[in-house]
Amino acid sequence: MRKIALLFSLLSLVLPVLADDEKHKDEEKPFVVASVDHILITRLDVERFLKIFKSEYFRLEGSYLQIEKERAQSLFSSALHSLIVETLLINYAARQNWIETGKLDLSVQTSDSELVAKPKEDYEKQLPFRLKAEDEKLVQKSLEEQARRFGSLQNYAEILESAGLSIDYIKDRIRISILEERLHKEKLVYDKNVAPSEIAQFYKENVSEFCQPDSLLLREIVIRFKRNNRRALKAAEEKSVQVKEALASGEKFEDVVKKFSESTTKEDEGLWDNPVKITSLSEQIRNAVKELKEGEYTKEPVLLEYENSDEAEFGFFKVEKRIQGEHKTLESVCEQIKARILNNRRMSALDEFLANLVRSAKITIYEKSISLKSLFPSLP
Repeated sequence: MRKIALLFSLLSLVLPVLADDEKHKDEEKPFVVASVDHILITRLDVERFLKIFKSEYFRLEGSYLQIEKERAQSLFSSALHSLIVETLLINYAARQNWIETGKLDLSVQTSDSELVAKPKEDYEKQLPFRLKAEDEKLVQKSLEEQARRFGSLQNYAEILESAGLSIDYIKDRIRISILEERLHKEKLVYDKNVAPSEIAQFYKENVSEFCQPDSLLLREIVIRFKRNNRRALKAAEEKSVQVKEALASGEKFEDVVKKFSESTTKEDEGLWDNPVKITSLSEQIRNAVKELKEGEYTKEPVLLEYENSDEAEFGFFKVEKRIQGEHKTLESVCEQIKARILNNRRMSALDEFLANLVRSAKITIYEKSISLKSLFPSLP
């Protein structure tokens, strides 16, 4: 019966997707998924990007499970967002005379059948571009460093070709990285001075990152019952009294575990598998054990109740081992915090810079499942 129930559960996930596939199987996906100031971004561009950064897309995209198809759609949207931003950056770099490109030709037109759902306008594909001579040396150096991992440039080229990529494409990826670095250095405006009071405030607000809590290795005695069953509750309370009396009489905690515990840890004398950070314990257990020293145990049973379940437990807990957490001082992480603050400012400045580029550009999305607003929520 459980197998049949599982089968129906799986079918409930798969059948809606199969029906949706049947409904849309004749709908043609647009070859061109977006345009940025008359520069085309094709489906092949997005998929090539995904091959490098999110190759799981190709496994998920063909899945019959709705949750995996939605994940694939999210990856596709994210990749398209990145390519739009990169196209805006390349266009900006051209205006700043940071790159060299061929002459733009706006006379090239593509047919409606090629674009599937595109207004009749002039479009062009992103032209190949090169950086200035000094930067091109950096491109070649970075490429050679990558190729050494594969034995030779020829081996690297063959591996890329088998994945539907090319050396030229990798070079363009490197060029874009260099443009991003130049943008950060020359065009982003933000305050680079960090006051000691800001560092202290950051430390205070994020102290948990720098002060790791103690961890505890615990033993347990567990008595289970049904919350809505008075008879079961009474029996559990009586058994808890027996545990309390046995411990008070001097019996070893491990021996009492063997007599009374109903947990799977009983075979290991109640010992948990691994130490657990105090902050990761449930509030009831944490409050009961936080002040205990090694070898001490809770004198009273701890009531443990679980959301959306009628199962409950009485538990006794012994601290087998206390592992002191790492407590970093403000002085020891001062430079780390300063770098974090500066990076936060830099990313905020970058977001604002890119937002201005997006607002001033003409961007059209042809992929029906994606909207410009979903890619750039800050747009009006």
